[in-house]
Amino acid sequence: MRGYFFFVRKHPAALFVMEDLNMIRTNRITYRGNDSEARRQAEQWPFAELQNKLEYKSILYNGIRSVKVDPSYTSLSCPVCGHVSKDNRPGHGETFKCQRCGYEENADIVGATNIAIRYLVEVQQMNLRGLLVNQPNAPCLQKQVEQAPTSIGRSS
Repeated sequence: MRGYFFFVRKHPAALFVMEDLNMIRTNRITYRGNDSEARRQAEQWPFAELQNKLEYKSILYNGIRSVKVDPSYTSLSCPVCGHVSKDNRPGHGETFKCQRCGYEENADIVGATNIAIRYLVEVQQMNLRGLLVNQPNAPCLQKQVEQAPTSIGRSS
């Protein structure tokens, strides 16, 4: 927790973007394979407990919001070229290697990067809703982009 408090003091306007784990139990075979022991251990883990505590304490003590995004394919998608393939994670291991562009990184970092990108895309789509690309007098979006994290309702 020490690192958490250091981060919050250094970045008081931070926003926590996390995977939405609401449906993870219904997809447990997808996530854990057919190994019954691995499935049993996964079912005993309180999936959202850490997220709920982080969200609650961040708001309560620091006023920092958190949002959740759909985690689908975040560990199989290349953050550089967008290529999605099971082959990008050989043996479902810790290494990610894009089969199209050759980008290589730790799989957890790739997943976290893709979650952040997914949130930024959602904010961008929300800000651009209703604007046409060819509108010569479209309003400046700079202020909207800076205010975007506060304009999205807090996720539960």
